[in-house]
Amino acid sequence: MAKLIAARTAQYLMEAEFTFNFSDFVIDKLDAGKKTLGSTVAIADPHTAEALETATEGRVISVRSHDVIARVTAQASRQPGLAAVVLDLIDFAGDEIYFSSVPALAGKTYADAILAFNEASVIGIVDDKGQTHLNPKQGTKLTAKTRIIAIAEDDDKVVYTGVREDIATKKITAKKAPAAKAEHLLVIGWSSMGRSVVAELAAFLPKGSSVHIVAQSKYVDAAELVDLKFGDIKVTHASVSGDIDELIAAASAKKYNEVIILGYRNAISESEADAQTMLTMLQMNQLFAADGNGVEPTRLVAEILDSRKTELARVAAADDLVVSDNLAALLIAQVSENPALAPVFEDLFDADGASINVRPIEQYAPIGKEIEFAELVAIARAHGQSVIGYRLLANAPGDAASGVAINPAKTTKFKPAAGDALVVISDL
Repeated sequence: MAKLIAARTAQYLMEAEFTFNFSDFVIDKLDAGKKTLGSTVAIADPHTAEALETATEGRVISVRSHDVIARVTAQASRQPGLAAVVLDLIDFAGDEIYFSSVPALAGKTYADAILAFNEASVIGIVDDKGQTHLNPKQGTKLTAKTRIIAIAEDDDKVVYTGVREDIATKKITAKKAPAAKAEHLLVIGWSSMGRSVVAELAAFLPKGSSVHIVAQSKYVDAAELVDLKFGDIKVTHASVSGDIDELIAAASAKKYNEVIILGYRNAISESEADAQTMLTMLQMNQLFAADGNGVEPTRLVAEILDSRKTELARVAAADDLVVSDNLAALLIAQVSENPALAPVFEDLFDADGASINVRPIEQYAPIGKEIEFAELVAIARAHGQSVIGYRLLANAPGDAASGVAINPAKTTKFKPAAGDALVVISDL
């Protein structure tokens, strides 16, 4: 019943015919164990969130949806399919995150646990003190009180099937990741979200990277763009009237690796902001098609504020769409159903520690040679990563953001191809 209520809550939030402020929205839940009423609330300011949780002794759980949206938008610009992975993980349609006690794992390590479930993908543990650890060190010892955190179709699918010794004992040498090259990003549109997105990007962009921000003067005061500083990343800006020629000139000024289109969420209505975003998406795609866009195409990522515009926005052909109200509503619904998920999502979506990453599959296995998913899991183990799925480009014709398979059976076999990727929980 709790899952049904949470799912309907998410659906209601996403289909509502009005605009509301998530920072004022509360979902009540009943804590059956303590017989006390608690709440899940979305709050933008982290200090306010922490104070609220402390003052209510944890009975109110905050979901900082603003931070999550910013992080997903930033990461999606560099990792094809990431937005689809995140949505798949937090919606109520497919596999979800569960907690399970597995006595058979007592005395074994986290590395053993990763290869001990055929139909579940282990991503972390809850230790004897109740502390959550996502993608802990592979040598972490488990006890009889340790609970594992796993992605599965349902809680009864988290079934211990024994450590795959045939794979676990293979000597695997971790491949060295290729040296990072400087990247150049163009951000079109601006709002309070823009600062958070660029701050997230700056944390992992290679040395020598740059960000150029273009915003329409009628929506954004030029003074807001002056003296923006984000670590060592070079940041420039331009205030334009909105004329198509100005936009084309800005996008053509250099070869950009990624273009991020943000909604003018603080200046105009959601409907107007999304219309502006979709128009810009069409203009950018026409520009890229006309100039050939070099050997490596520029990735186009767009933020859509209203999930009802998603299908229409896909016609404009972005590589990834980050649907803001969808993410926020689903996060609130998930945590309202199961408060234990709050520290999991906080770890996944904060600026430090473990996060969801979509890595080129050739970093783990040769192209064109059939491989069992369990072997990919073992290879990623050598990199200190927890695998949760893969993305096959062949299963996403014309849409690089789809083709995602979360938690396939370990016995699944396929031939990796160019453009495929492995989905992992890892440090950046």
